Amino acid sequence: MTDRDHHNDRFVCSAKKQELPSAQKTRLWAGAALLLLTLAGGLFFLRERRGLTGEGQLKPVALRTAAAMSQAMSQPSPQLANQDGHLSVRLSREDQQMIGVEATTVTHRTLTKEIDAVGKIDYDERKIAYVSSRIAGRLDKLYVNFTGMRVEKGQPLALIYSPDLAATQQEYLLAMETFERVKGSGIKEVVDSAASLVEAARNRLVLWGVTEDQLAQIQAEKRNHFQMPIYSPIGGTVIEKMTFEGKYVAEGEALYKVADLSTVWMQGEVYEYELPWIKPGQPVEIASPSYSGATFRGRVSFIDPMLNPQTRTVKVRVEIPNPDGTLKPQMFVTAKFQASPAGQALAVPKSAVLDTGVRQLVYLDRGNGLYQGRQVTLGPEARGYYPVIKGLVEGDRVVTAGNFLIDSQAQLSGPSMGMPSLGESQKMVAAEKSEARGEKPSKLKITLTSKPKSPVVGKNKFTITITDAEGKPVNDAKVLLTNSMPSMPGMPGGMSLEAEATRVGEGEYEALVQLVMAGPWKIVVVATRPGQPSTSATINLNAK
Repeated sequence: MTDRDHHNDRFVCSAKKQELPSAQKTRLWAGAALLLLTLAGGLFFLRERRGLTGEGQLKPVALRTAAAMSQAMSQPSPQLANQDGHLSVRLSREDQQMIGVEATTVTHRTLTKEIDAVGKIDYDERKIAYVSSRIAGRLDKLYVNFTGMRVEKGQPLALIYSPDLAATQQEYLLAMETFERVKGSGIKEVVDSAASLVEAARNRLVLWGVTEDQLAQIQAEKRNHFQMPIYSPIGGTVIEKMTFEGKYVAEGEALYKVADLSTVWMQGEVYEYELPWIKPGQPVEIASPSYSGATFRGRVSFIDPMLNPQTRTVKVRVEIPNPDGTLKPQMFVTAKFQASPAGQALAVPKSAVLDTGVRQLVYLDRGNGLYQGRQVTLGPEARGYYPVIKGLVEGDRVVTAGNFLIDSQAQLSGPSMGMPSLGESQKMVAAEKSEARGEKPSKLKITLTSKPKSPVVGKNKFTITITDAEGKPVNDAKVLLTNSMPSMPGMPGGMSLEAEATRVGEGEYEALVQLVMAGPWKIVVVATRPGQPSTSATINLNAK
C-alpha cells in the first residue's frame, strides 16, 4: 500500500467521524418539530372544545368575545325578582319591535265551546217490552209474522190454545153456576164458599192474561173459548220475533220484542278533558249523513260514571224525540254539544299562556318595557280563551305574541351574571379570531324568528339572519340547528333532533324544526364560516 492509499484511508475515516454528529442533529430537529406540532394541535383541540360539554354536546350558552363579556358584566341585569319568585324582564323599544311583542287586556266575556263527538242511535231502554206466553200451549195463529211491523197497544199478536186455560174456564163457569143456585138459600157459609170458588177461578184466568172483556164474554156466552189471543203491552215496532205458528211454547217463553221508537237515545263518547263542559239537560244538535242538511235536537240525559281506560272517553247519553221514526237504531250520527258557563267569566287568550305541563304562566305588560311573569290557575279552554280561576284581575295586560322569547330571556339571564339585553341574547353573538395569530376579534350577529310565532307541536319554520360586525349579510356560513328536550319521567335520556338550515336570501337561512311533543325545548344554533371558529347560541321555548 502506497502513501497515497494511506492518505485516502485517513480521509474516509475522518469523513465518517464527521457524518455522525450531523445525523444526530437532524433527528433532534425532527423531534423538536414533531413536539411543536403536537402542542399546537392540542392547543387548537382545547380551544375548539371550549364550546362543548359532555360527550360532544353543544354547551347551552351563547359564546361571546372577551370584550363583550366584560362590557356585559359591567351592565346592570335586565332581570328583577318578583315577590312570587318569578322574574321580570325589561326590554328596550328595539327589542320589543324585533320580537314583535303584542299585549291585550284581560276582561270578562261570555265563553262558549262546541264539543264535537260521534255516536250511534240506540233504543230507549225504558220503552222496550217483551211479549211472552203466560201459559203453556200451542200457537195456532200469528197475527204478526215478521220483524219490523208496527203494532198498537192492545193489538192481538197471536192466538194460543191451552188445555189448562180451557179447564180453568170450565171451572169458572161451574163455579158461577153454583153460586147462582145457592145465593138465595140463606145459608151464609154455603154462599161464601160458592163465591170463593168463583173468585179463585177468575183470578187464575186474569193471571194467565185473560182480560176483563174476555171474562165478561165468557160469562155472557156461558161457554169455553179454547183459543185466547195474546195482546201487545205497548205500541211500537216489533224488533224481534222469536216464535213460529204451530209451535208449543212453555209458560213464560218470550214470543216478541217490541220497542217504542218515538224517542231514541244517542250514545256518544267525549274525552275526559271535555267532561267539565258536559252537563245533564245540555242541548245537543244531531246530524246524520243519511239526511243531508237535517238537524235533530236533543238533550243530555245521562253521563256514564265509568271511564273507558283504553280510549280515555266517557259515554254520554242524549235523548232525542223521534215521532216520525226518522232516526233508526244503529245509525251513526255526529253530535255538537253547545256548552257555556252561566254568566260571564274573566278570560285570557290562549296565545298568552305558556303551559309547561307543570304550571301555567303569563307575562304581564307593566309598561316602559317591563314584563313580569305570573303563574295562573285556569279552567278548560273555550274557543281560544281560558277562564281565569286565580292569578289575574280585570284590566291586567298580558303578552299574547313574543311571550315565549321573553320567557327564554328570563331563563337564559341571571342576576349574578349581568347578562346582556334580549337583543344580544336573541342575536346570539359569538366568535373571536385566534389570539395566537394576533388578529382583531370578529363577531357574528344572529337573529332567530319562528313561524308560527308561538311554536306548536309538529313542524316549525325558523328563519336565521346572520350579519358580521359591520352589519353586512353573511352568505357563506353553514348553519345547524339542534332541538333537544330535557329528560323527563319515562324518558330519562331526553331527546335531540338536528336540522341543517338552507340559505334563502342575503344573510337569511331557513330550517324546518320538528317538535315532536308539547313541552319545553332548547334550540341551539351553530353558525360556521370557512376558516373561522363556530358561533353558537341557545334559546328556550315551549311548544303547545
